[in-house]
Amino acid sequence: MNLLNSKKGLGKSIIAMVVVLFVMGFLSILGYLLLSEYNTAIYAAGMNDSSIVYVGDTFLWSISFMDWVIVFAMFFLILGIGITSYKIAAPPAFFIVQFIMGIFYGLIAYFFNYMFQEIVGDAVFVAARLQFPNTLLICTNLQWIALAGLIIGALTLYGKGRASKGQYVE
Repeated sequence: MNLLNSKKGLGKSIIAMVVVLFVMGFLSILGYLLLSEYNTAIYAAGMNDSSIVYVGDTFLWSISFMDWVIVFAMFFLILGIGITSYKIAAPPAFFIVQFIMGIFYGLIAYFFNYMFQEIVGDAVFVAARLQFPNTLLICTNLQWIALAGLIIGALTLYGKGRASKGQYVE
């Protein structure tokens, strides 16, 4: 039995959650870095009219708002794993197998965690990292977020009572 391809294994859901958070975090920080460099170049070229400065600062603010969007995305991804796994019928015997597979999901999440730390740890990203404290907290702890998704998904998948089989509603 391959738990990565099985709905009962939650493997694809957990790995997809980690990849989405990694990509969102990295692209947010990279976007802020590129946009702030662009604004600096525009201001240095002498095109610092008040409307241009206002628009440039508004774009920078909107990119730094992505720091809170990633928090909401993390919350809703974990909640989505719980809700979707409740709709699947699964025997509780695979609960132990799920936690054994959770070790491998954690290793994959730690690999993405390490990649994020190495990429964003470069000296170029110093100013951009200051604008994203929540993103740094989330993306440097991806293995714990994967564990939270695993626990919530496993509890809702295998913790249903006998009255609720969790089948799809017709």
